[in-house]
Amino acid sequence: MIKNFRTFALSALVGFGTIAGALGATTSNADATSIYIGYGYKHGYHHHYQPHYNPYYAPVHYGVCPSWKAVSKARSAGMHQAHVKFRNHKIVAVGGRVYGHWRTFYYGNRSWCPRVG
Repeated sequence: MIKNFRTFALSALVGFGTIAGALGATTSNADATSIYIGYGYKHGYHHHYQPHYNPYYAPVHYGVCPSWKAVSKARSAGMHQAHVKFRNHKIVAVGGRVYGHWRTFYYGNRSWCPRVG
């Protein structure tokens, strides 16, 4: 029984070592082709997945923080004379006065306008 287990363990180690060596040798070679481990071609299955465009989930309309919402949140946080200084695809910067000093609050340009700075 112990002899069979030793043989099995040794075979598994040698097998895994061979697979790791083969993967290392093919991936380190600049001219090596890619390795595909999986099932072959099935009817109706395409190797290059391309998602379909759905206008209801367009990235332009998803997760955008409107300027009025960012200004409203800044006013709720105690900012006076709040206005949008600039905006880009990641943040909305709102400037104004807090306790008499000019400050800038940064809000994430996604749903619910989370404050990021």
